[in-house]
Amino acid sequence: MLFGKSKIRRIFAKHYKIMSKITKKAVYANNPEFELLPAMYAICNYAAASSGVDFENFDSDLLEECKLLVKNFNFYDFLSRMKLYIDIEQSEYIRCEWNPAGNTNLKDIPMMVYYLILGDILYNPECIYDYHNAPYAIYGLNYCLEFKEQVMTPLFKKTVAFTVAILRFFELKKVFNN
Repeated sequence: MLFGKSKIRRIFAKHYKIMSKITKKAVYANNPEFELLPAMYAICNYAAASSGVDFENFDSDLLEECKLLVKNFNFYDFLSRMKLYIDIEQSEYIRCEWNPAGNTNLKDIPMMVYYLILGDILYNPECIYDYHNAPYAIYGLNYCLEFKEQVMTPLFKKTVAFTVAILRFFELKKVFNN
C-alpha cells in the first residue's frame, strides 16, 4: 500500500512528534500537545479537498492516530476545536495577538490560517471558549517576542514542511488512483 492509510498516519505522526516539541514551549497554553492535533487535521482535510481526493477515506484512520498520539484524547474537545477552526476560517478574522506586527500576508493562504489560529490558542487559551471576544492576553512585550521566536517561528517552518508532505501525499494518491 504505497499511498494508503498507513502512509498518511506515518506522515502525520512523524510531523506531530516534531511539532509537539515546539508547542510545549508555549508557557500559558493549557494542553499544547492536544491543541496541535486539530490544526494538523484541518491541514490534511484542506489538502485532500484541494487535491480532489475524498478525505472521508482517511478521516477515521487519522482520528485513530490522534488517539494514539495524545494521552487522554477527548473526542468531544477535538470536534469542538474543529468547529472553532471552521467558524474562524469562515469569519475571515484572525486575531494574531501573539504577533505585534500582524500576519496579514499569511491570512490569504488557507492552510496557514490554521497555523495562525493555533498560535492564538497557544498564546491565549481563552480563545478556545470565545475566539472573537476573548480578552487579550497581556503578558508583556518580552513574552510576546519570546513566544514568536521560540514557538511560532520554528512552528511555521515545521507547518510548511508538514503541509508540503501532506499535499504531496494527496497529489500522488490522486495520480495513482486515476
